[in-house]
Amino acid sequence: MGNSRLYWRDGSLHVELDERTLPWGRPLRGSVRLTPSAPAAAEGGDAPLPLHASQPHWWWPVAPCARVEVALSAPPLLWQGRAYHDANHGAEPLGRAFSGWSWQRAWHRRGTLVHYRVKARQAEQGVSHAQLFAADGARQPAAWPSAQPLPTTQWGVARHSSGVARERRCLEDTPFYARSLVELDWEGEGLSAMHEQVDLQRFGKRWVQLLLPFRLRRRG
Repeated sequence: MGNSRLYWRDGSLHVELDERTLPWGRPLRGSVRLTPSAPAAAEGGDAPLPLHASQPHWWWPVAPCARVEVALSAPPLLWQGRAYHDANHGAEPLGRAFSGWSWQRAWHRRGTLVHYRVKARQAEQGVSHAQLFAADGARQPAAWPSAQPLPTTQWGVARHSSGVARERRCLEDTPFYARSLVELDWEGEGLSAMHEQVDLQRFGKRWVQLLLPFRLRRRG
């Protein structure tokens, strides 16, 4: 992205930021260092997990348990805390296989809890995941709570959480995507979680596609 750099060194993922923010073009400069709690994650982590029965799309939990150090010069900002890093990749556009998904990640006393509920265009082809990742790199299947509605966003995106969740703050609200901080009830415990909802049917609509150039900066 732009003039930024991303690379692994000495067991940590380093990001050197040199960007401009929207809509006013203010500079965003500084560094981010993410250090996985499990050494194996620094070598690529566990193998990617399929999201579709025919396997054109994959989810890669690179470092589900990690620490992050953020040091920005513009704007001046310095902090550190718990972190999470994953990635997705596929052999075709997401909209061909999926109509959307809901995803949530929660900090748990035994590690990081992830619920990834996909909605495939052919329902039987979707492969959803509920995993509890421990700090030592081990993982195990987690309980699947039933889907529960969250409030519709200001852009009209319908949302569902895995289990009962209460929104604390909406961090990103777009015509096809929303990310929020929520409080989650899981097996009798109250957890702080990050939730995202993606509506790929909306993403494919012409009016949304016409809005994308105003949101995404493109620099040579």
